Amino acid sequence: SAMFKVTVKVEDVEIIPDMKGYKIVIMNASSALGDLDPFLDSYTKPDKMYKQSAWLEVEKEFNCDISVVSYPDSAPWGPARIQYIIDNAATGTSTADLSVVSNLWLYKFANSSANAAVDVTDLYTKYGRNQMPTVLKEASTYKGKIYAASTGISATDTYVDLGLFYNMAWVEKLGVKDPATMFNAGEWNYTGFKAWAQEVQAKLNAENGEYALGGHSYYYWFGLTNAAGVKIADTQSVTANIDSQRSKDASNMIYQLVQAGAFDTASTWAESDGGFIGGTTVMSTGYLWFVKNQSRWSDTMFGDDTRYGYVPFPYPDDLNKEDARISQSEISLLMYTAGREAAYPAGVTLENVYYAMTEMYLRTIRNQENDLTFSAESVVYQSLSKRIDNPASIEAIRHYTAERVFYDPVYVGYTSNSDTPLNTPAINSMLKGNDYQQEFDAVKEQYTTNFKSIFAS
Repeated sequence: SAMFKVTVKVEDVEIIPDMKGYKIVIMNASSALGDLDPFLDSYTKPDKMYKQSAWLEVEKEFNCDISVVSYPDSAPWGPARIQYIIDNAATGTSTADLSVVSNLWLYKFANSSANAAVDVTDLYTKYGRNQMPTVLKEASTYKGKIYAASTGISATDTYVDLGLFYNMAWVEKLGVKDPATMFNAGEWNYTGFKAWAQEVQAKLNAENGEYALGGHSYYYWFGLTNAAGVKIADTQSVTANIDSQRSKDASNMIYQLVQAGAFDTASTWAESDGGFIGGTTVMSTGYLWFVKNQSRWSDTMFGDDTRYGYVPFPYPDDLNKEDARISQSEISLLMYTAGREAAYPAGVTLENVYYAMTEMYLRTIRNQENDLTFSAESVVYQSLSKRIDNPASIEAIRHYTAERVFYDPVYVGYTSNSDTPLNTPAINSMLKGNDYQQEFDAVKEQYTTNFKSIFAS
C-alpha cells in the first residue's frame, strides 16, 4: 500500500481540421502528371496502392480534395515557368498550392524580391517528424528556411544520379573484371580504376578509335571530387571548394590516363553523340535516367546484346568504399507556392494544407511498411533491373544509402552544366594537362562571387 510518484508525459494530439472541401492543387508538367498522381496508369512507383489508400483517407478525414494538374502551355519548362509562378504570387492569384520546380530555381522564388515561395520551416518542425532525407532537406532550404514538401523517407528510395556506365557485353568479351564487382569488393580506388582502364585499352583497337574511357571531363572532375567526400558548392558554409587537393589529384589521375591513350579526349555530354553511343568507347559518364531512355541510350544501342552496367566514380587510394560519396545536384521539389490564400474557404489555412499533404505522404510510407508481404529489396531490385542489366551494379547503387549522399548544386545560378565557368578549366586540366591552379584561378572569382551572391545571408 506504499505510495509512489508517477510522471505522466502529456502528448500533443493534432486535431484534424475540416478543410470544407478545399481542393489542394499540385502543378506539374503535363508529361509528368504520372510522377505524382497514383490514380493514373502512368504512375509506376512501387508505393502506388499504398499512396492511393493514404490519398483517399486524407481526403475523407480532412474533407479536402487533392488534385494534380498541368502547368498551362504558356508556362513551359524554364524561364517562362519561373515567371509564371512569380507573377501569380505577386498578384495573389497562384493556381497551385504546390508547384514542381527545380531546386536550381528555388532562390529565384524565395528571395526577398520575389517572395513566391512559402517558408514552411515551422510547419516541418511541427508535422514533418524529421521525415526528409538530408539531401532533399538541403535542396529545399534557402538561407536557413525550408520551402518544399516533406515526402517522407522510404526504404525503396535510391540516390544514384551521375556516374560511370559501361557496355556489359564488351566488358565480358574483353575478359576483364566487371567494374561494379570491383567496387563491391573494395577495389575501385584510383589504383584499381587506372589498372582496369589500362588493361581494357591494351585489348582494344586504338587505330580504329576505340577507348576504354569517354564522356565529359567536367563530369569526371565533379564526380571524382564528390567521391572523395568533397562538395564543390557547399550551401551550408556558403563556400566553393574549387582549390581542393582532392580535385587536383583527380584531374592529374585522368590526365595520366589521357597520356596512356585510354581516354577519348573528344569530350561529349554523352546524351546523343560520342564514342559510347557510337560503340567505340567501353565506359562513359552519364546519368541513370539516360539508360534505356529512347531519346538517350536506347535498349538496342549496342545491337542485339545491349546490356548496361553502372559503377560509381572511383575514390582516392587513402579512402575505402565506406568513405566514398556521391551527390545529387538537380532535384525536383514540391515547393509551397505563395499567393494562394484567396482560394481558401473561410477558416482554412496554409497550416491545414501542409498538415494534410504531409500526413498523406507519411501514411503512404506507413501503409507500405505495415504490409508484411511487401519487400523493399525486391521492389528496388525489380525497378533497377529495368534499366541496369548487372546485379553487381544494382548492389553498387544500393550501397549509396541516404547517409552516403550529399547535396552539391555545383551549377546553381547557371542554365546547365555546360554553362558553368568551371567547365573549361576541367577540360583543360584533365585533357590537356594544363596547370590546375592557373586554369581554375581564372574563373574562381567569377564562380565564387556568383555563388555567394545567391546563398550568402
